[in-house]
Amino acid sequence: MTFTHGGDTLLHGPMSPDDPHWQNFRDELVRLAREGDHDWLDQDEVRSMLGDAYRKGLAPSLIISCRAATGTTEEFTTRLGQIVRDTPVRILAIDDEAAFLTLLRLNLEKTGHYEVRTESDPHRWRELIAEFHPHLLILDMIMPGLDGRQILGELRRSPDTRHLPVIVLTAILQNVQPEAVHREGILYLSKPVSLKALIHCIEEHLAAAGIR
Repeated sequence: MTFTHGGDTLLHGPMSPDDPHWQNFRDELVRLAREGDHDWLDQDEVRSMLGDAYRKGLAPSLIISCRAATGTTEEFTTRLGQIVRDTPVRILAIDDEAAFLTLLRLNLEKTGHYEVRTESDPHRWRELIAEFHPHLLILDMIMPGLDGRQILGELRRSPDTRHLPVIVLTAILQNVQPEAVHREGILYLSKPVSLKALIHCIEEHLAAAGIR
């Protein structure tokens, strides 16, 4: 599976107009934003919140995904403020590809917003959910010994996990557009997936579920 980081850099330290790290941070936001749509960066309430996000060390890709998942400046700053202040979103990832899980965890945790637990044995999913209480589950569809559809079926039948947001990674959608497909409250995302696309889908799915 291909998993790309996209060149995002975490930046820490004091924010100053003359600080080259802050300028790099802002330039990266401009690059990731849609061309010609950069005025929002200079709005007072946004600039203040971006300063907090910069000091927190949040990745620019996470900020852009947060903005894309919200409809107004007020919703965006509220959502970003929650991300800056709150504890990390807990994500459980189950996939039989151990190398992919390691890369997934390292890259998501670098954003400063996610706490990631991974598991390559799908049979342990019940105990991990009970122990970790994830806000979101990332699930491979086809795994040896236990099909992802079996896990989904049991998740949706249980009142405790019926509304748990789930992102299913599958190669079945490889030639389907758009890249992400919603079915019955579950987000199906085609393999391979970039970090930027995955973060965008995570934030949209969490927002749709009313989480944080």
